[in-house]
Amino acid sequence: MLARPGPSQAFDELVRAAVERLRSTLPGTLDAVQFGVEETPVLPDDWTAEVPLGTHVAAGRGRDARVVVYRLPVAQRARGRAETAALVLDVLVEEVADLLDRDPDEIDPR
Repeated sequence: MLARPGPSQAFDELVRAAVERLRSTLPGTLDAVQFGVEETPVLPDDWTAEVPLGTHVAAGRGRDARVVVYRLPVAQRARGRAETAALVLDVLVEEVADLLDRDPDEIDPR
């Protein structure tokens, strides 16, 4: 019997699927963008705003642009696999749109 993937692996698969969707929607545009998952953001002790679900860093000297989705904050806001998948896609669309200075509807016109 095959073991079911753990929560981290299942989340990584949702992110991979969403990234593939975005890459197919924007051929070539995201080739130099790295995508990743981190458990939680590192926040200062005096942070009072809502915990972010993702972030991005523009390309710099010798490094590609990066988009990161934070697993635990996303998982805490979603119920079930379908809702988590939808939220992951929403986070990635928002971060990619901000990174590219484009409207989210241009990134994923659902």
